[in-house]
Amino acid sequence: MRSLLLGTRKGWLSMAAIAIVPLLYSGAYLSAYWNPYGHLNRLPIDVVNQDLGDHGKFLGRAVVKKLPRGWDIHQTTQAMAQHQLEEGTADLAIIIPKNYTRRIIHHQSPTVSFVVNPGSNYLNDLVMQKESIALTSELNKALRNVSLADMRHNLSHAASDTHILSNSTMALGQAGLRLAADDHQLGQALMSASLGGQELFHGAMGMSTGMNDLAQHLGTLSTTMQQVAQGATKTAQGLSSSQHMLLDAAQQEEAVLSILSRQIQAMANPQSTQSITQQQTQWAAVAQQLSQEQAKLATLEKALDNPSSVTLWPQEAKALAEGVVQADQAANTLSQRSKTLAASQEGLAQKLSQSASAAEAIGAGTMRLGSHLHTVGYDTQVLGQKLQDAAGDLSFVAEPVTGKLVALGPHSNYGKGLSPYFLALSLWVGALVATVIVPGGTRQGLALRQWTSLGLGLAQSIILSAGILWLLPMNPVHPLIFWETMIAIAVTWWTVMRLLSEKLGDGGRLLGIVLLVVQLAGSAGTYPIQLSPPIFQAIHPYLPMTWAIHLLRYAISGALAARVGPNVLWLGLVAVGAWGITQFIPGRIPFNSPPLEEGLDEAADVSVSTRGAAPPM
Repeated sequence: MRSLLLGTRKGWLSMAAIAIVPLLYSGAYLSAYWNPYGHLNRLPIDVVNQDLGDHGKFLGRAVVKKLPRGWDIHQTTQAMAQHQLEEGTADLAIIIPKNYTRRIIHHQSPTVSFVVNPGSNYLNDLVMQKESIALTSELNKALRNVSLADMRHNLSHAASDTHILSNSTMALGQAGLRLAADDHQLGQALMSASLGGQELFHGAMGMSTGMNDLAQHLGTLSTTMQQVAQGATKTAQGLSSSQHMLLDAAQQEEAVLSILSRQIQAMANPQSTQSITQQQTQWAAVAQQLSQEQAKLATLEKALDNPSSVTLWPQEAKALAEGVVQADQAANTLSQRSKTLAASQEGLAQKLSQSASAAEAIGAGTMRLGSHLHTVGYDTQVLGQKLQDAAGDLSFVAEPVTGKLVALGPHSNYGKGLSPYFLALSLWVGALVATVIVPGGTRQGLALRQWTSLGLGLAQSIILSAGILWLLPMNPVHPLIFWETMIAIAVTWWTVMRLLSEKLGDGGRLLGIVLLVVQLAGSAGTYPIQLSPPIFQAIHPYLPMTWAIHLLRYAISGALAARVGPNVLWLGLVAVGAWGITQFIPGRIPFNSPPLEEGLDEAADVSVSTRGAAPPM
């Protein structure tokens, strides 16, 4: 039996086309992502330099210069950078903070933000995370070299300050030794002053005792003086009596004189001789009485002239004399003790003068010590500041710049990140497989084939969506939009596959496989399209798979919202266009491969014609 597949030119062409499908698939896919990390310079990166500078320095500009040469760098504003990230026209935004220069100058690590949009492309998110780490490392390396030079300069100054501190410490030690000697001298002087103080205390105690004795004797003398005063009072009374006696004596004297006068007159009368003799006897008695009175007066006058010789009050005079003698002795004792006390005071004054000299020397030494301590303190403070600066430099040198990754949306895992790509791919494969059991044919039976294959495509979409949401933690951001997008994609792929199958037959099915391979490489479902060869970058915006992936990314992660409207429009135009051509444009150029054995082709045609025939009335 002759084989049409092996014996005809058309058969060999069919087998050749099928044979190159694996090569086409692998070649297109691998060439698109053969070395994505070698083409990172193609990724569009926005740089937002907000650095305000410090004292005329703008180190933020150095960050831009440190970026790898040849990269697709665009300096823009923060608002524009965020807008481009949301649209997917920028893969990374580097934001240099306002205080970048000021913090670098003060050896404080600034934070450079690396902003990505994980929802736009999962693998792009991973790539940008690695690049942010690499860029931060490059910035740190450059700043570390500068900081190390500054740190060496600071350590050199710290070594000089250490030498100065050492000299100051030696001077402090010498001042301490001198202060110790002065302190020893002061101790001896204070010990001598303490002994002098003890002597002065004993002298003061003796003087206090003498003062007490003198006070007692003076008290006794005061008592005796009171007694003497009483005796004087008595003497005054005696004198008063003597005055009365003198008055009486005067009166008696006047009487005697009167008598004498009369006697003289009587002597002139001889008859009076007897009476004269009597009068002489009276005169003698009066004279004796006068003589006694005169003796008393004389004694009284002596007593008045010399009170110490008065013997009228012997007990009082004796007590007074003894009191005076005791008081004199106490005064002498007090005088001697006063002299001893004065000598002790003089010795204490000398020792205190020595202590004052020693204290003055200690004061001067303390001032010198204080001056050295101040110098040492200042030098220590300077050294501490230098060492603190050096420590700060070490901390700063370890990480001069901190890189912070900022995501506009939640980071996805591998499965969720690649879900848009594989879901769109699955629906395409499902629509392609449906052409196997519902192949194209003539216009007769077209409606039945269309409705059957459409129902199959919708079933594939519903089962796929429900199964994924049930089996995996997909959790799309927009669940309703996710269902609508899955159905819209299934319908679009159905229209494309029906067009290819109805107009080209087996050749259309093969062309569907080719389109699948091309779109796998050019739709940027994995890596950013900028990492693919230029041919794929050129066709990327026009591939239906690109639009489908954008819509699914929005439904699942909320990214690329700005592209939803245009992508829905393009998918709608493809669906309407494919369905319109299939439905209204006649003609068919089937490229069906011949059967391996003769007769199979006729059986297939009969089967197709039977399936496509209208049902019997």
